[in-house]
Amino acid sequence: MGFTRVRDLLAVALVAAVLGYLLVRLSYQRLPPLPRFAGVAAALVGIGEAVAGYGLRSRIRPRERSTAGAPPRKPVPPLTAARAVLTAKATSLAGAAVAGLWVGLLIYVVPSWSDLAAARADGVTGIIGVVGALSCIVGGWFAVWGVGSWCGVLRERNLGLCVFLFIVGFVVAIFGQALGILLNFYFGACGA
Repeated sequence: MGFTRVRDLLAVALVAAVLGYLLVRLSYQRLPPLPRFAGVAAALVGIGEAVAGYGLRSRIRPRERSTAGAPPRKPVPPLTAARAVLTAKATSLAGAAVAGLWVGLLIYVVPSWSDLAAARADGVTGIIGVVGALSCIVGGWFAVWGVGSWCGVLRERNLGLCVFLFIVGFVVAIFGQALGILLNFYFGACGA
């Protein structure tokens, strides 16, 4: 089980960009103002994923030096390592989808950037969102790198479970991002 392929990420981002552009084109006039830092949530997910992957990697790798008196490490259960890799892969795919949605918004608002203040503000929000989504992708890749060597054994034995966990993780990540954006829209429109 390795990194999510770039072509897969690009395919997800392209489909999301087309859908995002169509959605924005059909309903831009009815959308409330976009919260400036809506894309920061994806960046935080990516950072958390990278930190978790680094911590898990330090538990998997053998100690470099023998330290006298150091407590022995608890071994990482194989299923935990598989879940971590699949969650990281789902995070990178969700980051690609969110990046595509932000790119779809940017494709719509950039041509009218100089004419409309709302388009300029939404363009800045879109740029922040793309950067946050890219950090989500990179965080997922880093976590896969951190645990990847351990999960090579799991591929043959637990393929069905790995696929199931991957699908569940991807759906949860997309649902969480969508829910966060909807809540930002709602609370931004209510003035709370």
